[in-house]
Order: sequence, then structure tokens, then C-alpha cells
Amino acid sequence: MSPATIPCPNFKPDEWRETHERCTEFVTLHGARALEYGWDAVSLFGVSPKDGIIRGDWTGVLMPFWAEFMELTPEYIAFGKVRAFKDQPVRYRGIPVWEFKR
Repeated sequence: MSPATIPCPNFKPDEWRETHERCTEFVTLHGARALEYGWDAVSLFGVSPKDGIIRGDWTGVLMPFWAEFMELTPEYIAFGKVRAFKDQPVRYRGIPVWEFKR
């Protein structure tokens, strides 16, 4: 994936570049531990197969990745002052952002 090419609807160009950069850093530094804790591609990088990131009930916790990473646990990922829980109720299983078809 390229930081210059928006992969799905509703990302602004600067928002996608920042998300791409933060996700790349997250995978490099914390990817192995995230897998060990049971986080999968959709839980982290999921988007709605029809609407991209506009539907927050479809998005993974890193879509968009808008704040500084703070902590990774088996139950949640914290960024800034927010915790995003893996097993939130009322979430749909989307597709990984790199599988979005334009």
C-alpha cells in the first residue's frame, strides 16, 4: 500500500498518509505481540466493504489511526486518551483495508 494512494472512500489525503505511517510503525514495533494477543487483520485494519471508513461500526481499531499509540493489551489498544476494545458489542466484521475494491 502506498501513502500516496487512498485505499477506500472517506479518507482525506492527509488523514490516509498519517494512518499509513502510524500503521506501518505499529506493525513493525507491535505486530507480533498483537497477533500473540489475538488481534487479527480485520480487528485492526478493517473497513466496510461498501463504505470504507465512514461506518465506524465496521472499522478496525486502527482505521483511521489518528492519535499517538499508548498501549497494547489482549483486550484493548489505547491511543491518546481513548481505549478501543477488541470485543466491542455491535461491531460488524469488515475486510482489511488492502482488500477494498474501488
